[in-house]
Amino acid sequence: MDVPARHISQNRVGRIGAETETRMRQRISRSAVVSNVLLLILPGAILCAVVWNPFLDAWTAIVIVISPIAAVLLAHLSLKQIRSSMGRTRGMRLAKISLLFGYAEIGLLAIVLLFPRREDRKQAYAASAVGSLRVLDTAMHAYADSHPEQGYPASLTALPSAVQGDDYESSVVRSLSDGHRSCYRFSYSARSRHSDEHFDAYEVLADPVCPGTSYLRHFFMDQTGTIRMAQGGPANAQSPALQ
Repeated sequence: MDVPARHISQNRVGRIGAETETRMRQRISRSAVVSNVLLLILPGAILCAVVWNPFLDAWTAIVIVISPIAAVLLAHLSLKQIRSSMGRTRGMRLAKISLLFGYAEIGLLAIVLLFPRREDRKQAYAASAVGSLRVLDTAMHAYADSHPEQGYPASLTALPSAVQGDDYESSVVRSLSDGHRSCYRFSYSARSRHSDEHFDAYEVLADPVCPGTSYLRHFFMDQTGTIRMAQGGPANAQSPALQ
């Protein structure tokens, strides 16, 4: 009875050794590995937005949208390579996991970008941008009155010094010191109409920058306080005035 048992044990060890040797000779699919790495971009971006900075620039948004699509394509390529490798390439389970989570991330992005009520977001973002511009206009004139030799500030970073307190207008001015608020980028420039060091004119551009908000309007305002708007591109002094 001992001989067959020993023989079976030796055969089992031999099979395990052969399988181990075969597995060592196999190379893992690089496409499957890269696909899984790409799937980490979206959750990483969400974590960064929550912990550090909710604002994402255009290039980051493009990378986030493309990463799960690229991951799915690479996973399909990996499966094809593994099946045609005649056992020389492994990583089938890794590729299938990448497919599962890749399609899940694509579905999540589709829900976030396509299904929200666009008109409600459009009105909310536009109203916030227009309100911010009006607050800026008031703060600009207040700054010019308190700095008669300089006039308007040279940049938005200097503007918070002209406001005091913790009311709504003060908080808006402080939040605009870095040029971003509610999916809009605010670009400010001051100039002198008399070629001296006194800034007596300024322009502010408000352009949408958040992902999926290309349908939003662009705004323009100068020292007259008139807000102008344009669709599909930056507004300027010749754009229609906001009614």
